[in-house]
Amino acid sequence: MKTLKTKLHAYKFDTSVPEQGKAYRELKKQLKAQGCRLMSAWSGRDYEFHRDQIKPLDGKEVTLEIEFLFDNQWNTGPTETSETGIRVFDWYCHYPIERGTLRYGHYLEQTEEMKSIRENTLVCGWCGAMHPKDGAPIFCDKCLDGVHLEENRLNLLRLVPVSQKWGFEYPPLTDEEKTKLLPEYVKRQTTGNDSRNAQKLKRQRQEVENKCKSRQGNAQIERDGLIWLLDHEISIDNCIYYNHTGRFCFGWRTALGPEIKKALLEKLGSEFPFDYDIKETEESRLTQ
Repeated sequence: MKTLKTKLHAYKFDTSVPEQGKAYRELKKQLKAQGCRLMSAWSGRDYEFHRDQIKPLDGKEVTLEIEFLFDNQWNTGPTETSETGIRVFDWYCHYPIERGTLRYGHYLEQTEEMKSIRENTLVCGWCGAMHPKDGAPIFCDKCLDGVHLEENRLNLLRLVPVSQKWGFEYPPLTDEEKTKLLPEYVKRQTTGNDSRNAQKLKRQRQEVENKCKSRQGNAQIERDGLIWLLDHEISIDNCIYYNHTGRFCFGWRTALGPEIKKALLEKLGSEFPFDYDIKETEESRLTQ
């Protein structure tokens, strides 16, 4: 997998101290000038993450994975603090609670490679699929068959650079764009051989076939079982076959007392070829 490298920096300021407050303001000005967007959040374990995962990497090089890009964050490769990597932001600050004066977080040195890959990778506003800028279509062609994609959302398929995705307002389709995109959307939603709809129809067809076979099998078992009972002069008024368990049940209407149960078992013997259960009275259970 191709990766990028940059340096991570951890910071911690107490803004109630004039010198530290000034240093933090300078850092904010510097990061804003680089185009970094602040990500601020609160978590009960945020400080532990900062202390254990981020701070030991302060000033060190980290590897950024580019399999999936975000406009303000990255997944790293393995680090000395995590074998599976961690999620880092261009600029992160723990959200201060109750007007706290402590500011801590991290930021990444912005490299030309980081800026370039975000500018030259386009992303779909609907499914998030990424396309290299060179040779990319105007609209994403990977989710036209999406089950939940409605016609009035087709403008969200417009591809924009990853760097511009945040806050981007997707304009409505022009008449020309709609004329080109709508027929392909209809095709992929209905008749495309490789579409999700076609795969859904194939799956549903198999489900119908399986359901039919299951019902046919159950009907055959029920028929054979009841005929066996009738052939052996056993009443079927108090017998039922349950499709969901694949078993017959004697006593489903009225639980069997000890004498009726005894007589039934003698008639069934070991010859009844299907699984069955017997609902019996309390008296019958006590006499076993």
